[in-house]
Amino acid sequence: MPNHKSLILTSPKQRQGSRFEQQACEYLQAQGLRLVAQNWQQPKVGELDLVMIEIGSAWSTLVFIEVRQRKSSNYGDAALSVTASKQRKVIKAAQCFFAAAS
Repeated sequence: MPNHKSLILTSPKQRQGSRFEQQACEYLQAQGLRLVAQNWQQPKVGELDLVMIEIGSAWSTLVFIEVRQRKSSNYGDAALSVTASKQRKVIKAAQCFFAAAS
């Protein structure tokens, strides 16, 4: 499998991002999702912040979560910061995640 080692968080921005990812993870776990992977990386492709699974009575759903934080500004909220380019990177990383899992 690709690189799963912990990232060395050196900058204040990286540490803040890690805190937001942990908060998101804890919130989603409280909603019943289970953590599969955190900061899963595929070199030269990208990173998946959180990979979680929601266990259902009929089927389970694998969920890929991109954690974003943004101060209120004239540029919009955090959801608007996920550009088409970022969406493509997450999709490619998710495809690599599936390939590595099979």
